[in-house]
Parts: sequence; structure tokens; C-alpha cells
Amino acid sequence: MSLNFKKLYESAILSEGAWGYGTDQNDQALDLFDEIFRTREIISRLEKRLKKVPKDAETAWENVCLADLTKQAFDSAAGFGKHLFKFEYAQTALKNLEVCERDTAWQNEWDKPEELRKELEALKKRFQETKPS
Repeated sequence: MSLNFKKLYESAILSEGAWGYGTDQNDQALDLFDEIFRTREIISRLEKRLKKVPKDAETAWENVCLADLTKQAFDSAAGFGKHLFKFEYAQTALKNLEVCERDTAWQNEWDKPEELRKELEALKKRFQETKPS
């Protein structure tokens, strides 16, 4: 079965110049997501990004955002993409989230750290809901 990347791409909520607390408001992750979908390398690039858990929260946050955007796209792609977001991706995304949660200095650089912390907690719950296939 060949993936309909156009449908997956169009199902994602993208906004250029984004800067906020949600995963769909992280400009670097959105740019990477856009590039990956245009080049049709979503699975291999996601796996490459999630292969190692970075030590810095900024890179970990980009990985978390990319994983969540990918999960959202697959989940909304008329059901056929749900199985593509593997349990392992969610587990690695959770490890990236831990890096973000531990780095309070990074959190405090945000205009509203409490909003970021709420988003981190919501993401943790979403990734924990991913079940092994």
C-alpha cells in the first residue's frame, strides 16, 4: 500500500512563523515537518531524529514536536495511518519529554513557563496513550 503523503500533509495543521506552547506552534519543528513531508521521508527521518535522546531541552523539544505532529497527521489520515506511529516512537518521545521537564532553566526562558509545563503534561498523556501494536 502506498502512502498518500499529500493527504497526510494536508491533514496537519501548519502555520509559518509559529511561536507558542503547542507542538503545532514550534517553528523549527514545523519547518522540519514540512521538509520531511515534501521529501516523503517521514518514517525514516522521524526514526533518525528519535534514535538518540539529546541532552539539551531545545533539541528534545523539537523532537517531541515533530513526533506529535507526525502522530496527529497519521491519526487524522482517514484511519489508514494510525498503525504507522509506532509504540517505540511514543516511548522515545516520552524520554525526550523527560529532558524538557528536567530543564527548568530552559522552561523559565519561555514567556509563560506555566503554559509550557501544561503542554508538556498534555503531551505526556497523549504519548502514554499509544499502545504497542
